[in-house]
Amino acid sequence: MAWFNSYRYDYGAKDRILGYPDDPYNSIWEPRIPPGLEPVTTNFTSIDVTSVNDPPDSAISTAVEAQNSSDPIDLSFGFGNVSHLDHVEMCFTEPFLQTSDTRSFSVLVNKNYVNTTRPEYHNCVSIGANTLSVCTLNVQLEPTSNSTLSPIISAIEVYTVSEPLVTATTSQNDLEGLGEFVETFKQLNGWNGEPCLPDDTIWQWLNCSPDYQPSRVTAILQGYLPDFSQMDALEVIDLRDNDFSGYVPRTITDNKQLEFKIDGNKNMKYPKSKKAVTLAATVVV
Repeated sequence: MAWFNSYRYDYGAKDRILGYPDDPYNSIWEPRIPPGLEPVTTNFTSIDVTSVNDPPDSAISTAVEAQNSSDPIDLSFGFGNVSHLDHVEMCFTEPFLQTSDTRSFSVLVNKNYVNTTRPEYHNCVSIGANTLSVCTLNVQLEPTSNSTLSPIISAIEVYTVSEPLVTATTSQNDLEGLGEFVETFKQLNGWNGEPCLPDDTIWQWLNCSPDYQPSRVTAILQGYLPDFSQMDALEVIDLRDNDFSGYVPRTITDNKQLEFKIDGNKNMKYPKSKKAVTLAATVVV
């Protein structure tokens, strides 16, 4: 999964869209003054201490505040009629150096308390939260009982999680069977990761079928075999022109769905009885 930016607002800005060079990452900040809120511009233009996301100073130097010290700020972000996982990152600063007044407020996301903050003069204070939303993400800034100034916000970023980038994986039985290969033969120790997905990165010595859910290994085009009978979707095992010796495992010879090819292995034999047999291999490089 991945996070995608859905909203990025520079509150209090009137008409200028911020990007590079104000934002060195060329993130796009849209100007926004929500109805009922008052735009504010700080009496400074540079930030002494910023947040971990490093928003541009010019985005923090503008803000919006509630009209009265007792009023909350309510912000809503729509996503259609679906549930979704969101991440919201909010930035605050105190625009003027106060002597006797106090500004503090609680931050709620989808009615859940996140934190209480007191914005700092010349500094950017950041508060983030993950939340599960249905249709709409709601942010509320509620003044505390001892606050003499209204809530304020400079900027906000809202991210929404994507659908899984890979919606399935290879069968667990096949993963365990392939693990036997990798553990048994040092020549294969470099193989790792997802063997069948995505389609354009299938391990070069396998065939995988998307007809199964989850994907199944259906052919081993060249290989060196321990017992991997749990890979019960195999249709082809091609061992031609290797240098195996010993008996073919009965789990292979008794499997009627397998097409088994061993031409070119002069020392490989079929089992004569049902007793346990072993297969040793020397890989020809």
